[in-house]
Amino acid sequence: MSELSPAEIQIAAEVVHSFQATRQPTPRLPLLKIAKQLDTLEKLSRWSILRPLDNNKYLPLALAFHYCGDAKALAVAKLSVQLVADVLKTMLENSDEENKQYLLLDIEQSARERYGSVEPDKIWLGLYLGDEFRLCSRWGAQPFEIRTVSINEHVIEIESTDTLWDEFVKDRTGWIRGQLRGTPTASHYGFFPGEDEDRITTINSKKVFVVHGHDDAINGSVADFLQELGLDVIILQEQPNRGQTIVEKLEAHSGVGFAVVILTPDDIGFAAKEPDKARKRARQNVILELGLFIGELGRERVCPIYANDLELPSDIHGLLYIRYDEEGKWRSQLLKEITAAGIETISPERSATGRTS
Repeated sequence: MSELSPAEIQIAAEVVHSFQATRQPTPRLPLLKIAKQLDTLEKLSRWSILRPLDNNKYLPLALAFHYCGDAKALAVAKLSVQLVADVLKTMLENSDEENKQYLLLDIEQSARERYGSVEPDKIWLGLYLGDEFRLCSRWGAQPFEIRTVSINEHVIEIESTDTLWDEFVKDRTGWIRGQLRGTPTASHYGFFPGEDEDRITTINSKKVFVVHGHDDAINGSVADFLQELGLDVIILQEQPNRGQTIVEKLEAHSGVGFAVVILTPDDIGFAAKEPDKARKRARQNVILELGLFIGELGRERVCPIYANDLELPSDIHGLLYIRYDEEGKWRSQLLKEITAAGIETISPERSATGRTS
């Protein structure tokens, strides 16, 4: 029995088939017409089945191929990941240069040298999915484009590429089944039942870490809403330094159940070769802290809230971003994410809890 409803399976199939045919994301509206419920796409994003983009379009993640009901599409994705894993592992083992970046053509050539003949589409798809499997990092003008690739050192630990896909899917679907049961399970980014009861208790605490930039109005609004929910709000900038580095401060206060990361347009950045394409970005330390909490808590317990006209990180897959709006729609979305993480809240009017400072 599938963890997804028929409509959710149909959505996964639509996004997968469109991506295979065009290498482009699928617009939100036709998917909403299939879903007939507003929160379906958010759930599929939270469960790392679809990747939401900031232009209301969606890309497939590995689990979309698993759930789409198309055996051929699944077989192609699985083979592509196995192929790329094997090629990248061989390339890393034969390389004397650390942190080397490769062009797509370099990887295709290495694959031909190893196998004699390969389909470029399989190499491309394997690289597209590869960062989910910690095989590589890739760069391009868009999240679905591949210009350069760096190999993740994790590939050196792969014992068998034949089991790579199945182990990944078992891990992720186990997390989804735990969500459906209402038990505190997680993928390899978090914790499994029975692994460490003390750590699971900590994860289920009502402490919420808030990381923010320089927009005091947005920062205060989010923090106030969290404390109205009866949560113990811990703000990094309000904690004493005690001679600690930023990483040490985060580690000292990381025993929390949830993290809210507020991304506001405080900086401007651009690629060195494209200064005419400057865009507003969040502060670099905020992006660093976002990554640290994803690693500490798991993506399902980290919620970024972003202001309009802001470039979002492009290499964090399966993460649901909430847009901050003056109408306050972000509040119900944030409450939904906190509740889905298993954290109990109270109605805002009943709260008298203050922030930890």
